Amino acid sequence: MTEYGSDQEGIHNLQPRHRGCIVTIGNFDGVHLGHQAILRQVKQKSLELGAPSMLICFEPQPKEFFDAFSAPARLTRFREKVVLLAEQGIDLVLCLKFDEKTRSMSAPAFIDLLVKDLQVRAVFAGDEMLASGMTVAVISICCWLLVKNMTLR
Repeated sequence: MTEYGSDQEGIHNLQPRHRGCIVTIGNFDGVHLGHQAILRQVKQKSLELGAPSMLICFEPQPKEFFDAFSAPARLTRFREKVVLLAEQGIDLVLCLKFDEKTRSMSAPAFIDLLVKDLQVRAVFAGDEMLASGMTVAVISICCWLLVKNMTLR
């Protein structure tokens, strides 16, 4: 398991062998059974395509950024989460700093991150991402992936 820093600089640490990955995006706090089901699909697709599997998460978690006082308590610390993800077979964790710049990132800018920087081959998005208010970004990603004949699950 390779973990990258908690800021956008983590992207610059990626090596060419890390690109072309199979990605899932979300907090994955606690890595519960629902998360594990998504992670199994990600790992299966990564093995099928011979590509690394990657989780993209944010620190602080978006709910903490918007309202630190009413955000739910975390089920696991970040380091614990990384260990749990490794146990599920995830190869890479890219943790991006969630700040005002990230919050205001447009869907096309987020797609550029996925396409230009990470060169993703498939994206797995769970209900958590849709529930977080990123619906427009998810729909944009879906449209782009369909145009490029790629996979969104």
